[in-house]
Order: sequence, then structure tokens, then C-alpha cells
Amino acid sequence: MKKLNSITAWLFDLYPSPHGLTVWLVDEEGRRRSCIYHYTPAFYMHLSKPEERRLEAMLSSLPCKVTLDHHVQKEIYHNDEWDVVRVSVHDPMQLKAVVRRLERQFPHYVFFNSDILVPQLFLYSTGLFPLAFGEYHIEENGVLVGWDVDDKFDAEEYTLPPLTTMKLANKPDFVSPKHRKVYQLEVSYDGQTYSLEDRDPVDVINALNRHLQRCDPDIILTEYGDAILLPMLTNIAAQKNIPLLLNRDPSAGYIITKESSYFQYGKIVHKDGAFELAGRWHLDIENSFMMGEASLDGVVEIAR
Repeated sequence: MKKLNSITAWLFDLYPSPHGLTVWLVDEEGRRRSCIYHYTPAFYMHLSKPEERRLEAMLSSLPCKVTLDHHVQKEIYHNDEWDVVRVSVHDPMQLKAVVRRLERQFPHYVFFNSDILVPQLFLYSTGLFPLAFGEYHIEENGVLVGWDVDDKFDAEEYTLPPLTTMKLANKPDFVSPKHRKVYQLEVSYDGQTYSLEDRDPVDVINALNRHLQRCDPDIILTEYGDAILLPMLTNIAAQKNIPLLLNRDPSAGYIITKESSYFQYGKIVHKDGAFELAGRWHLDIENSFMMGEASLDGVVEIAR
């Protein structure tokens, strides 16, 4: 029997990895712990018998292992019970690719839950939620196997973990463009602000990495980080083939969501896609209505 370690912590972050989900926890001392939870996301398809046979024939051509089984689910609009096929995708990172492949072969109205992101599917199926506080049980090999959480997502009073914050912004510059240094950043944490300036972008990124290692922030606040600042930094790092420590998890990539526009109070509002990190939160002050109106407390309340 494998030995279990139980820690009292908050559920801080989670994202897909090849064998399930990478889960980050923050304990009462502010220590961070990453672990793996074996999770197989699934969606549903309402198919005729010929369509089921066609789906079965496609399984070997899909980008990862996919298994099928039958379930009875309630259709939410009419409350009718339907016989549906549950499609289980055994590599969570391939869920979108599997859905896209099947959408080319089947009409859109046969799919259910296929547009829900893997972390959300996990939270819906387990009843957990961001910053859920409780006991998390982890095997010695780093696999999360269970939890005991008395916290409620709609609790009016709750405690928050001790989180560290860094602010990252383009440095205000009033120098003529002819003489301006190209690469300039301001990094703020622990009540101090540091200016990073150099004509060589490698030196600026190396300096930023040192600050990220020193502060090891849980939250990175930026101004225009979603559309401009973080894409610029990651592009430079890729072009120069140097590491950039924005992610706490160096093995994970970045997640960039789609931009959107919506109509509000008589005008069209554009919202840039979010630039999401692994093991840290990134909040763009200029691209988040909630940050502008209710600060971090409002973001936490909505997330829960």
C-alpha cells in the first residue's frame, strides 16, 4: 500500500498534462506543491446506430486513445432521458483535437459538453472550485488521489492563501523614439520597483528571470500583458532561444484564449484573449473588467 501525505491547502491552479491534470496547491505557510491527478475528460454524442458504427470505425485514426461507452443523460431543454455515447479522451491535452476531428464528420447538434475546457470539466465533475480549502491526499510519487473539502463555493466568509504578487509593465518613457532604449521593463514586488533597461533583449529577459526566481510570484499583474507585453517577451525568448520563467512549471506551455467583442451600453467593446500561465495567475489590469471594478477580491469571488 502506497504511503499518503495529507496537506491542508488551497486549490490554486490546474491545467491539462499528458496523463491527466497538473494541480498546484498552496498551504497555510505559502508553500506551493504540484501534483498529478489522473483524469480522463469526456463528452457526449447523441447518435443513431449507423453513426455509432461510423464513430467506432474512426477511433484508430484519432490522435490518442479514445474509448466509448453508453450512458443515459437528461437533455436540459425538455428534461427527456437520452441514450448517448460517452467519448472518453485518454490524453487531456488532445481533447480539442479529438473534438475538432469528429466535428468534421458529424453535425454540431449531436455534441454535448464538447466545448467545455478540461479544467472546468474536472471541477464540475468533482465539485471542487478555485481556492477550495481542505485536506488533499497525495501519494509519495506525487499523485493526488483524494481530498476532504468542507469549503463551499458560495460561502460568504472564507480565508485566502498567502499569495505573492509581482507587477510587470512597460516602463514609461518620455525620451524621443530616436534615442529611446528599445527594451525597457518595470518590475515591482515587496514594495520595491526595479527598472530593466538594455539594448540587448537577452540581458533584459535574464534580469527578469532573476526577479522571477527571487520573488517567485503566485500572481503576475500586467498592463496590456495579454495582447502586447507577454507575447512580446515570449517571442523574444523563442527567437533568442533563451529560457523565460513566466511559468512556474517549465514543462508546460502557455495557453492563449481567443479575443472577443461584445456590445455594451451602446458601443462595441473589444476584449483581448487571455495569456494564461502554468502554476501562476496572470491578470491583465487593462483587459479585466473585474480587476478594474473590484480588484483581486472581486476576481477571487467570481472564480469561486
